[in-house]
Parts: sequence; C-alpha cells; structure tokens
Amino acid sequence: MSHNYDTFEDWYREANRICVATAGVGIDDLADGPSFDAFEAGDTPGEYVSDRLAYEGFPSLSRKAPAVQKYRPAAVKGAGFIAGRSITDRSVRHY
Repeated sequence: MSHNYDTFEDWYREANRICVATAGVGIDDLADGPSFDAFEAGDTPGEYVSDRLAYEGFPSLSRKAPAVQKYRPAAVKGAGFIAGRSITDRSVRHY
C-alpha cells in the first residue's frame, strides 16, 4: 500500500496518534522499529503501528478484544488492590 504523507514527520505523528488511540501508549513507548524504512516503503501509519504492536505482544488489532469490566472500589474502609499488574491482567485483589 502507499500513503499520502509528504513528510516523515507527518507520517510519524499520525502513527503516534493511531498507537495512542489503539493501545494507550505512544509509538515512542515501544521498542525502536524501522519507521523510516516503513515510510519509504509506502506503508501506512496504521500498518506500521499494527506491526509494532504485534511485535510487542499486544493483542491482534484485527479481532475485537473482549470487553473489560470496570472496577468499582468497594465502599468498605481499607479496601484496596495490588498495583503493578500487567495491562492485560485486570484482576483485582481485595484485602
């Protein structure tokens, strides 16, 4: 495929916007990838982001991710949860 971006900066800015909207992280938060090579090859920003996220182990963007239940803290004093869990692990422990 080919893209319609005149400059690498515009292409990269769009890739970052897509990455944040899709995965909640910026493109610079991922491991370095061949972004300029992808730009010169005519890859779209979306194709590049999809490849980078797959490389990083994010779930496939081609299938709908399962719905995540939102956590509502208990109204009990002292209720808490363990921080530092993986972004894909939404489990919460109560003490």
